[in-house]
Amino acid sequence: MKQARRRLLQALRRELPPGLRLSITAEVVKLAASLRVAPLLYRRLAAHPSVRILPQHLREIEALYYSTLGANVALLHELGGLLATLAAHRIPVVVLKGAALLESVYEDIGTRCMEDIDLLIAPPDAARTTELLKSLGYVMKTDIPLRRRPHTTPHQLPGFVHPQRRSPVEVHLAFVSPPPGHAIRSGEVWERASPCLIAAQPGRRFAAEDLLLHAALHATYMDACVGHLYSLCDAAAILERCRLDWPAFVQRANAYRVGAYCRLYLRLAQRLLGVPIPDGVLQDLSRFPHLSAIEERLMEWLAARLMLPSLRGRSSEILGPWLEVCLSTSRRWQRWGWPLRLLLHPAPENLEKLRRQPWGYLLARLYELLPGGKKATKPAPGQPGKRP
Repeated sequence: MKQARRRLLQALRRELPPGLRLSITAEVVKLAASLRVAPLLYRRLAAHPSVRILPQHLREIEALYYSTLGANVALLHELGGLLATLAAHRIPVVVLKGAALLESVYEDIGTRCMEDIDLLIAPPDAARTTELLKSLGYVMKTDIPLRRRPHTTPHQLPGFVHPQRRSPVEVHLAFVSPPPGHAIRSGEVWERASPCLIAAQPGRRFAAEDLLLHAALHATYMDACVGHLYSLCDAAAILERCRLDWPAFVQRANAYRVGAYCRLYLRLAQRLLGVPIPDGVLQDLSRFPHLSAIEERLMEWLAARLMLPSLRGRSSEILGPWLEVCLSTSRRWQRWGWPLRLLLHPAPENLEKLRRQPWGYLLARLYELLPGGKKATKPAPGQPGKRP
């Protein structure tokens, strides 16, 4: 499986290393299909004639490409009708995610999978937008609760579905579901969004720096990197087709207090897909204050592992919660991160935290028996962690 991951990552790069002899196997095709990058792989293979692939595997990838192309054409047609209706009622809208990237940063609209339509509106327009969608035959999925994060307000309406169409429409009220402690100013993001034609209809699209910022936060904070290899491909496409103002991007990410998430995202893009990042950008982006250097490295390993989950096994179910702990606030880290910190830094202060957890004193005693384990002192009478 490691070899399949390595081959897939190499094949997805814009340029192959000189002299590399690469072959695409059935396992690579299955992995690409599960990660929603098979259409992009098909286009990359056309640009890399030296890559070897059996005809039956090439036909399988080709079928996935044309299936994605047809689905995207239908989605863009549906999106065009929605944008026309919203424009007629003077409701400003920013197109998000796949629909915003297909016609702006991807050379071929069939290379990027798109499962739904994501729109961003201003909160005061939520009621009017809901009524308009209902008048077009869309039904609100009231059984899906509003997405919430600790200490934040809901950023998205319940999804809308049309009885005659299978792709849902997601209406967002904020740039992202923001991390705790953020300072994202949505008004500034709206002001930087530029008018454009999407699906032959008037709409708005984020500035290039905000496109990259949104992709980084959606992949890392909101989805904990699980299966988000396609998001790294988005980063590669954005940086290739757009002229990014890197000092403005770094200043904006740090000012919004989300620089650490962007740093993780760009490091993964550089590590897995060879995306070129200018010198000094990663150093200037802020870091997670509650993580040491070795903990940050482990977090990056977890994120890379979740970007490419195994076709067999439950790595995302096991590693996903750990990564969410690493990406969370320092208060949650101090409460739930002690087992990981204990493994990385078996220091007396971490044993002290361990003893305060349920059954912690017994675990500390077991750790004491390990080679090199430090002495765990017995807690005082009445101290939490020991049963009476």
